[in-house]
Amino acid sequence: MISRWMFGAEPTHVIADIETDPELGVDRFASAMLRFPAGQATFSCAGQLVPHQRMHIYGTRGRVEIEIPFNPPHDRPSRIMVDSGRELGGASAEVIEFPAVDQFMLQAERFCDAIRGEGTVAVALEDSVANMAVIDALVRSSRTNRWETPLNTGAP
Repeated sequence: MISRWMFGAEPTHVIADIETDPELGVDRFASAMLRFPAGQATFSCAGQLVPHQRMHIYGTRGRVEIEIPFNPPHDRPSRIMVDSGRELGGASAEVIEFPAVDQFMLQAERFCDAIRGEGTVAVALEDSVANMAVIDALVRSSRTNRWETPLNTGAP
């Protein structure tokens, strides 16, 4: 979870509302809030609605907006906006573009490098286990309608 990485910590409590597709039995819309010692993160994701991705990071001195953060298209540049907040509506935002790349190919190449012993895996197994602990707590919360505590996994 990107919020765990950004805070450099585990959430202390989480709450979620998850809508499940009655025919397929899979989550189709989820909204969640995660409490961290130094702040909070919220997210909504939908697997069966219009495809749209944005990440907004708000701070006391500005904000960052990332277009299509999780699977950026390989055929056009990726963009982020860094906004000092001096003007309403993002008018003071600086747009930064990164060249188009096939990020899935890069991921596969790094994984192959790690298998051959020529590189390391970017995300440790322990981090993936910690992500699952948070997801498990979110699912519990959607069933109990209460704040839940992720099980301690020993992650950072």
